Amino acid sequence: TEARAELGDVRSAVSALPQAMRDVFLLKQIEGYSHEEIAQLLGISAGASRVRFSRALDTLRRALTSHD
Repeated sequence: TEARAELGDVRSAVSALPQAMRDVFLLKQIEGYSHEEIAQLLGISAGASRVRFSRALDTLRRALTSHD
């Protein structure tokens, strides 16, 4: 179905993220951690977590809009 194809596109786009961005994205968006918690888990600053998350969103947005 179309929804299944879109889910596959999302999974592929997330898998293609650089590891540092993917880790933050998954912890924030899927697991629900705060940037402060992510910072502690990954040994980075909360600001770095925010930057990585923002970059991950931008990268995903570009990847997924190019499929349309």
